[in-house]
Amino acid sequence: MNDMIVGQYVHVLVGAFLQDVSDMTGDVSVWAFSLAFDTSTHREQSFFDVRVRIFYKGLLCNIHLVGLPMFDRHKAKIVYNMLVKFLDALYPDWRFKLLNASSDGENTMTGHHAGVVTLIARCTEFNVLRVWCAPHQIDIIVKSAAESINGGAYIKEVYSLSVHLQSHNNLIIKMDVKRPKNLNCWVHLGHFLNFYKQYRRPIIAHTEEKHPENLPSAEWWVITYAVAPVIEEMNNTFTKLQSRHYWSRSSRSSSMR
Repeated sequence: MNDMIVGQYVHVLVGAFLQDVSDMTGDVSVWAFSLAFDTSTHREQSFFDVRVRIFYKGLLCNIHLVGLPMFDRHKAKIVYNMLVKFLDALYPDWRFKLLNASSDGENTMTGHHAGVVTLIARCTEFNVLRVWCAPHQIDIIVKSAAESINGGAYIKEVYSLSVHLQSHNNLIIKMDVKRPKNLNCWVHLGHFLNFYKQYRRPIIAHTEEKHPENLPSAEWWVITYAVAPVIEEMNNTFTKLQSRHYWSRSSRSSSMR
């Protein structure tokens, strides 16, 4: 059996599966359904995963609908246009039945003005319940709490010190260590705080000698030693919640053949 014949069989199977999903969605007993979106990367290829959740004939079905390849960066408008074309072909009246849209918390998914979920909600006939994943909801709370430490001054000093260290490669070379990545997520913040704790003495000595105006206060170090274990624990929690193995064990799904 050559590749062409195999490809034809795959097309038939995928077409039959999508037709089954279309029939389920359009069934008179189904008055609503929800969509769940996720962005991922596999072997340097970006994918946009879509799941549909339908209560059909007494079963709550959680079906992986499609994984769309992304040949551009995860821009919300590109994802939205691709998704709408697919849904229009699958079930033209989807705008009347969409009840809920959930996402993985990635920026293009949750942006207030141009996020995919926001754009989808705007084009439906009725109000859509928008839900973000558990890690994203926790992230919002943790970020708000961290930014309120010491009236917001603590996080500003963390960023200020990270910028200071990034501009002094000679200190990093002298310590013979690898500098943590930029502070653009909680994992990196945890790495930075642990880095500060581990190399506190050389950092203080260098800063006090070269740039005393950037020297962190004793109060700042006390807060760092108190906050670092909490951030590390939050990172472990985020990692577990984002694990596909965790969700595959904790969720009960029905799939269509």
